[in-house]
Amino acid sequence: MREERGRRIYLWALAVLGLLLLGIIPVVWAGPLGQPGRQTVPPPPTATPIIVVEEQIVEPGEPVTITIRVRNPRGNPMQDCVIRLDEIVGVEYLIDGEVVIPPYVFPIGTIEAGAEFVFEVTVVLTDDAQPCTEYIIYIYLECEGESSVVRQVTLTAPCPALPEVGE
Repeated sequence: MREERGRRIYLWALAVLGLLLLGIIPVVWAGPLGQPGRQTVPPPPTATPIIVVEEQIVEPGEPVTITIRVRNPRGNPMQDCVIRLDEIVGVEYLIDGEVVIPPYVFPIGTIEAGAEFVFEVTVVLTDDAQPCTEYIIYIYLECEGESSVVRQVTLTAPCPALPEVGE
C-alpha cells in the first residue's frame, strides 16, 4: 500500500512538472521573438542621378559631343570621383580632339557639397562599325566605391539603302 501511495505521489509530481514544462516552453521559445531586433542606422542618402537617355543615328566618322553635368546634392563632399566609359568595339572617344585609349577612366577628384562638375567627351563611330547596329554607351560616375549610370547614349549606324527591285 505504501508502494502504491508513493507511486501515486511520484506520478502526480511528474504530471505537475510536465504541465509546468508545457507552460514554460512556449514562453522560452517565443521570448526572443518579442525582443526588438538589432537596429541599424540607415546610411545617409546618396545622390540619385537622373539618367539621361539619348538616341541618334550617325554616320561612321561623324562626331557626337556628349556633355555630362554632375551635381553633388549632398551636404558633404563626394571624394575619389571618376567618370568611366565602356569599351565598345566600333566606338572611339575623343577628349579635346585627341583619341583616348582604354581604359576609359577619367579622374575628376572631389566634388564639393552643392558643386557641379561638367565633363565633355566626343564619340565617333569608327569605319568598322556595323551598319544597322545600335551602340549603347553607358557613362558611369564612381565616387567613394559606389558606381551609378549618369548617362546612356545610343548611337545607331545607318542601314544602307536596299536596291529597288524591278517588276
